[in-house]
Amino acid sequence: MIYLTRKRVGLFSQDSTSRRAYELYNDYWLSIKPKAPFRIVEIVEGYDFHDGKIISLSLASKEGIHVRYLLGDLQVGYNILQVDYIGADYTDLNTPRILRILRDRRTEIFCSEMVLEDDGKWTHNHLLYPSGSLSITFSDLQFKINAVSAEARDYLEDPIRFS
Repeated sequence: MIYLTRKRVGLFSQDSTSRRAYELYNDYWLSIKPKAPFRIVEIVEGYDFHDGKIISLSLASKEGIHVRYLLGDLQVGYNILQVDYIGADYTDLNTPRILRILRDRRTEIFCSEMVLEDDGKWTHNHLLYPSGSLSITFSDLQFKINAVSAEARDYLEDPIRFS
């Protein structure tokens, strides 16, 4: 995380430091948005990752990383967002620490940010609750979204599958 760090946003804080971190990130996002492909703009502006869960993460593909997110709540409904991060490097993801964090049923996404790297690649950073973070650097992405019922949400959260 660059802008929305645990120290800056605080997990339960609504103070001026937290608000300022979101303002700085929003200013940054607006500055790089013209360089972003429409799919990345749609991910950043179209989906709320707060309180979302990573329900599966596949490192098996030589093409990149496949992640399934469970997003939403009872008020707006639940969706499965399936993202293929193309050209992603997963060496940092294939570690016991990351797998332990993602397998913890309590783990949720607190917030996420999209960053344009100097080499033209993108990084999707996720700040996780209660601990940890996850970053995926990639060259492009594809995604699809499917609505699911609240009842299906409980099934999708257990068991969490990672390969």
